[in-house]
Amino acid sequence: MLRKAGEFELHESPWWNYWHYHADWEGWGNLRWTYRREGLRALALVFRRIAQKPPAEPFQLWMSLNGFDAGQDAVYLLSPNPHTPFPFHPEMDWNDHRLMPLMRELLPEYEMCVGHSGGFIIYSPSVGIPLKP
Repeated sequence: MLRKAGEFELHESPWWNYWHYHADWEGWGNLRWTYRREGLRALALVFRRIAQKPPAEPFQLWMSLNGFDAGQDAVYLLSPNPHTPFPFHPEMDWNDHRLMPLMRELLPEYEMCVGHSGGFIIYSPSVGIPLKP
């Protein structure tokens, strides 16, 4: 997972419509925490690579962590596009701090916001347009 994520490069596109990257599509992280953590490290690496070389503004970048299935964890990218509204402002409990220690460990160079509503959405207010209105 980490090797593939380390080789990741975002290709150019005129727009992004909920484009996403799954690090653990097979769901190995459902078997034990060490596997899930490896998938999260891979997602953090992809997040970082996009944040360091972002698409043309405006855009939104976030990680989505599924509450039940590691195979659904992903990094998402959204920009103005002809198919969906932009920007995306999900209704979440943005005061959820359970994942903050892990996010600080995985992405220490970014301030992160964590929201919860069944699953988790994590983004950095310093990267692109914030998800929290």
